Amino acid sequence: MAPTYAGDFQLKGQDLRAQGLNRVGNMLVPNSNYCAFEDWIMPILDTMLLEQQQGTHWTPSKVTLHQLTALMPCLAT
Repeated sequence: MAPTYAGDFQLKGQDLRAQGLNRVGNMLVPNSNYCAFEDWIMPILDTMLLEQQQGTHWTPSKVTLHQLTALMPCLAT
């Protein structure tokens, strides 16, 4: 993935968009990278939704690095 920067949950989306940035939680994602980010995160969220519909109760601690590295091999090295 392209560069993504640490930001703040309190930053205003409208101000960021004027600068060519999107806020995802506390991450700042340049417009040019946002589609790549969405392509990466949506399969994770889709899988989590299916598991939730089968009874999994998601909490932040249940979203493990292992789940994320399965879809982002550069973290597994």
